[in-house]
Amino acid sequence: MALGNFNNSIIGDIEDMYVSILDQATIDGTSLAQFDLVALRVITRVAFTPGMTDLYSAISWA
Repeated sequence: MALGNFNNSIIGDIEDMYVSILDQATIDGTSLAQFDLVALRVITRVAFTPGMTDLYSAISWA
């Protein structure tokens, strides 16, 4: 857990979002084609940078 002033922090996308529609895959042993199903796969990458790290404090239990 981190506490601090998040005003100087930046959260942003690293890459674009990729979306795939699957109709011929097996998910957890279930064939999508056999049961006439469709699945949606979405992949995105985000990043966080704290900015000024001296404005943060870390809490941990020993």
